Amino acid sequence: PVPIPPLLPAPQPIEDRAINLQSVVVIKCLFKNAVTSAKVTVYGSGAIISAGGYIVTARHVIDMAYTYAITGGKQGLVGYILDSCDVAVPPEGTKTPTATEIRTLNPFTPVTEFAYRAQIAFVPPDVSPTGTSAPTGTSAPAGTSAPTGMSEAEHDFVDIALLRITSAINGALPHSFVVSPVKSAILPAQGDEVVTFGFPSGIPSYGNNFYLQGSIGQVKDLVGGDQFFKDQPVGMTAVMETIGGRSGSPVFWRGFIVGVVSSKEDYSRTTTVAGMYPLARFIEGKNIVISQ
Repeated sequence: PVPIPPLLPAPQPIEDRAINLQSVVVIKCLFKNAVTSAKVTVYGSGAIISAGGYIVTARHVIDMAYTYAITGGKQGLVGYILDSCDVAVPPEGTKTPTATEIRTLNPFTPVTEFAYRAQIAFVPPDVSPTGTSAPTGTSAPAGTSAPTGMSEAEHDFVDIALLRITSAINGALPHSFVVSPVKSAILPAQGDEVVTFGFPSGIPSYGNNFYLQGSIGQVKDLVGGDQFFKDQPVGMTAVMETIGGRSGSPVFWRGFIVGVVSSKEDYSRTTTVAGMYPLARFIEGKNIVISQ
């Protein structure tokens, strides 16, 4: 897809919101091979965007077949199906650092307890080699949608999915979860400041100890679709530091989530952000309520 200008102007001014870090989660996902019963664990980040426990993350964190396909076999594994994901949230009262603090000290917040278990709630459809969307095969994760007509380029860029917290590992589920609201039909402009919080694996993360960290960046380009989402936004690129483990990290603009970290270019600070707009389109009419 090629960069496009903002197509969906804000219908009204947006008031900045404070970011509540208790909505940002670390995800530990267990995959099993249906034939050999071998197991693989994958780590990523995400954010709770619904009081009912829906979590937005990068699709490649929770769908091994998708990861294998979009990386040309460099990552992911064929035949591994998601069993479940464990979810941990920052401690209550965790302070959100300011932009200045992120740029200078960039403090870490330790997270140690995986409190919840989650399952796939929705992933976008796959596409056939001809570019026509088709249902994922028999190894498709639960929540795969019907064909849409996405191109291969759109399919690769729309690296976004939903988990839903279904149970507590110890104790009971809260009555409602702390959430961060999203913006899907309102876009930042080129040069706007964005911030992401996630759990990088390149810093000390041993066993069940993980460390939440922020990163500041600027929007480089808005990215539009070329077929199903033609002339509509599918995401953006940003000049922003990101490393492994931060896949699925929420990208905030003025306190609202506008996408999740998907990947970065080799040897650069250019980060690809899968936008919320395609996800919002896909879940229309599916009885999935997210905070707006």
